[in-house]
Amino acid sequence: MATLRELKGRIGSVASTEKITGAMKMISSAKMRKAEQALRRLVPFRSGIRGIIADLLSSDAEFTSPLTETRELRRICIIAFGSDDGLCGAYNANLSKFVQAHADALRAAIQAKGYSNQDNYTAVIVRRHDVWLDDDGNPREP
Repeated sequence: MATLRELKGRIGSVASTEKITGAMKMISSAKMRKAEQALRRLVPFRSGIRGIIADLLSSDAEFTSPLTETRELRRICIIAFGSDDGLCGAYNANLSKFVQAHADALRAAIQAKGYSNQDNYTAVIVRRHDVWLDDDGNPREP
């Protein structure tokens, strides 16, 4: 049976862990609130883009652009954004596995159509890259 001193030590340890957990919850809720505010600032832009696209789709005008032409598949670029913040568990590992599986599937599809992928396929996985943005969304030095 545990002594009174050991029990007091365990109780103190649990209380200390509760304080740390509470602080982590406060930090994460502040980060969540900041992210929600950033998303709210984008709502007017989203509404404007939806309006523009709806106007374009409702018109009967013919639109031609080099960007809308069907072309031969030559190169594919996959960009994935991960996180370097704590408390994200296996998020980055799962993201990396998903991207690699998707890239392998695309490589197999390219080979099945008879395209040569020796020069056109490069897989680069960056483990960590910090990007710092200023208030206007422009890259800046940390």
